[in-house]
Amino acid sequence: MSKTTKRTPATIIGGFLGAGKTTLLNRILQSDFDLKAAVLVNDFGSINIDSSLIKSNDGKVMNLANGCICCSISGDLVGQIESLPDMPEPPEYLLIEASGVSDPGRIARVLNYKIFRERIQVDAVLTLVDAEQFEVASSEFPELARVQLKTADIVVINKTDLCSEQQLSTFKSKWLLDGSTVFETCFADVPMQLILGTDANQGAITDTCSDATCQHKHHHQSHDDLFESISRQCVKPINIDKLKIAIKKLPAEIYRAKGIFIIEGETAQTAILQKVGSRTEWSFGDRQLKENSASKLVMISKKGKLQLAETLVEFERQL
Repeated sequence: MSKTTKRTPATIIGGFLGAGKTTLLNRILQSDFDLKAAVLVNDFGSINIDSSLIKSNDGKVMNLANGCICCSISGDLVGQIESLPDMPEPPEYLLIEASGVSDPGRIARVLNYKIFRERIQVDAVLTLVDAEQFEVASSEFPELARVQLKTADIVVINKTDLCSEQQLSTFKSKWLLDGSTVFETCFADVPMQLILGTDANQGAITDTCSDATCQHKHHHQSHDDLFESISRQCVKPINIDKLKIAIKKLPAEIYRAKGIFIIEGETAQTAILQKVGSRTEWSFGDRQLKENSASKLVMISKKGKLQLAETLVEFERQL
């Protein structure tokens, strides 16, 4: 590639499970901010629910399903990035929604590897925080919470409407680094000009090693050692009343559950589930979903907390 070729700026959107990453991504894509962007989605689990929830009309939503990109460089990631200049309308910006169990700073370092850095310029690493649930999540996974905040150029404290002033104050004093760029929001509503095109990633590491060497050099504990997930798809329409009861009965050890369900008796209606800790949210028929011919469910728990396969069997028995 010519050294004069303009690199595509990239914003990496990270944050723990259920922090509001997809909500923010949709705000960006639906905003009046003049942004011709491509989106990479790297979800945890065999079914990528988040990519189905992204409201993009131009088809530039790419699903990275071959492993977590903060753990390894997959051929999928290389291929997707190499394909960007060859699109009919090459994107001017790249948005990466990281898995909720990822270190977004490590993804920034991956994009500074030799094979990427002539194509991509990391503009900012943005970490969202669920203000209400963060203390629960951080008590279970303190190292992941620490690293997601430590590597952030911008911190968005989200869902402040659900937490108390004391919760917010405790989080700030305990977790925020001095000099952090911080925004407090509800529903991930933050002005686009404050988070895009900021060139905030001034401390990015430039690596000269090969991708194989770098993967060895930056080896860290696999997320599969900390978390486990189980997924299921079903083409049969589901009774919404039975579904809600079954979700309420899920064990407390299911920290995160998300799903898209085809509702029985309603030809075009879908139900969208977002469960984070003890909080469960439903939305209905408020968007045209892609690939909505089947119901999809993903459940995530801390590894070893319960038998997920048995939990899924019991859940399906109630429907």
